[in-house]
Amino acid sequence: HLMPDTPWAAHTQLQLHRHTGQPLADAALGHFSKAVESSASHVLHKGASPLHDTVVTVFSCKAHLETRIPQMRRGWLRDLEAIGLRYVIVIGGGSDPAGVLDGDVLTLAAADDYEGLPDKTLATVRWVHDQTPFAHMFKVDDDCLLNVDALFHGLGVMCHDYYGRPLTRIPGQMDRGWHVGKSTSARGRLELDKSPEPSFYADGGSGYALSRRAMAATLRALETPKGRMLVQSSFMEDKLLGDLLSLEGIRVSGEDYLITVRRRQFPGGIPVPRWVNGFDASRIAPVSLVHLDDPDAQDAAYARLQAPTLRPAKIWPSFQQAALGPHSNALELISDPARLDAAQNADVSVVACMRNEMFMLPHFLDHYRGLGAESFLIADNCSDDGTLEFLADQPDVALFSVDTDYGRSNYGVAWQQALVSSFRVGKWSLMADADELLVWEHPQAQSLSALLAGPDFADADAARIFMLDMYPKGPLAAADFASGDPFDEAGFTDIDPFHSEAPGAGPFSNAGTFTSALRHRLIPGSRPELFVAQKFALLRYKPWMRLTAGLHYVGGAIPAKRDLIFSHFKYNADFRRKAQAEVARGQHFNDAEEYRKYLALVSEGRDVIYQDGVSVPWTDSEFARRILGRQP
Repeated sequence: HLMPDTPWAAHTQLQLHRHTGQPLADAALGHFSKAVESSASHVLHKGASPLHDTVVTVFSCKAHLETRIPQMRRGWLRDLEAIGLRYVIVIGGGSDPAGVLDGDVLTLAAADDYEGLPDKTLATVRWVHDQTPFAHMFKVDDDCLLNVDALFHGLGVMCHDYYGRPLTRIPGQMDRGWHVGKSTSARGRLELDKSPEPSFYADGGSGYALSRRAMAATLRALETPKGRMLVQSSFMEDKLLGDLLSLEGIRVSGEDYLITVRRRQFPGGIPVPRWVNGFDASRIAPVSLVHLDDPDAQDAAYARLQAPTLRPAKIWPSFQQAALGPHSNALELISDPARLDAAQNADVSVVACMRNEMFMLPHFLDHYRGLGAESFLIADNCSDDGTLEFLADQPDVALFSVDTDYGRSNYGVAWQQALVSSFRVGKWSLMADADELLVWEHPQAQSLSALLAGPDFADADAARIFMLDMYPKGPLAAADFASGDPFDEAGFTDIDPFHSEAPGAGPFSNAGTFTSALRHRLIPGSRPELFVAQKFALLRYKPWMRLTAGLHYVGGAIPAKRDLIFSHFKYNADFRRKAQAEVARGQHFNDAEEYRKYLALVSEGRDVIYQDGVSVPWTDSEFARRILGRQP
């Protein structure tokens, strides 16, 4: 049933009268005509494209009307107008239940903050349904770029009742505190989302479309007990909408909906690929929407719409086909492309994968710069502690971002291989973790380039590096490296630091296996093959080389005549935090088996690793002395 006092109801009655001849009393005809002609929504719909019959609702807030919206008005919002598509900028904070349309700004009676998004979304659906005759609405956020030609000259928006990027949440998968850090109200900061799982819905950050049938279904579902319960328990507006539509049997379709998503890992951070790793919209990339997550990126993104290029630049591991989307191992260039020239031309480059490494990162860079490293090639795996931003500011770092799960990348080796196969073929590269500091003599006297130019490496293209576990004499919590010298603060190791009883000679049957004595001491009874403590991480990379997960073995390489040492600073003041994070992520070997055992030890109060009669200064270990002194 239509409410006769709404503009849409009046419009419908007039259409029936004009196209079917259905009689209307003169008073009714005058009433309906006046209701339509006087409504702002009639002005909005007048002259709109009958082909598309869609209104685009841009979700914003009062604070962004003078910053983000002007860029959009001189960009893709003009493209909408050029093909007869209408739009409104939706903000909250109003008092009129019917909403107030002033120019292109629609003010609704809903909160204008993050936790108010569910109410704002439902109010927008109601406004479009009740106050306008549009057959479809497309919702988009004010930090997105729409490729109007790609989206609206396709059929997806018009062929489906509910259209967008589908998300599926199985029981236990949902982050019920997603809203907490973005909320300002006490309820938003303290309460969790209690909406049901499983759930299937369109991602709100990627835009979605609703037909008039879907709008009506949403409003019907709101009037049911289950619908009211969903509203009371939900903080996520996109999931709430999908849950309401599921009550009416309507499911989202993502057919041919090509998008790219970038997200900042924290406020003010650099947006990086997340979940949908793709290219920006351009003449040769028919991407319908790009989630920019950057208020200053609209103008540049709009300019790229006419460029015949694929941007940003990406690389992939050479052993797999190039692919886009989730878990594609695509590395996206973040830093200035000019830095790649230095990375390609350096005698030796340090290649690393990092995630949340600000504790060790300054020491890592200082150490390798001290060894003469002129360039770093680094893949960041969605750090949220400032690692990415810190690296982006380093002029000798060529920086990439990758959003694939660490456990799907051969524990980072796929990303390192992508970097060396793209930029370092035939040249020496050191592939090191943030807590691995290379040494081969004490005190250090020569550069890494000079070492590799010597006779021990003349005919070689790989070198074995032993991971010497280092730790402080006192509690781990005291080793915060504030002095700037990890060797001084955590300079002890076990007197016999390695076991060599592990069975087998590696997957290529070409190398013995050394494991960490310290880790077997900390976790007694572990399988003998656990805690491999050797890496072939110094490589003159060739395309036929075969690298194992963890770089513990290499095939198709000629080993050097001498071995080197990674001083491995895993055990420090940051150890407990890192163990907790890795257990939660479950991306390391065997569902982070080693970190789970470490965490259990730390929970039992084992904060001191040093043991009298077992621990010695690292330079007093016979094994270390042999390598440092080049003894046979």
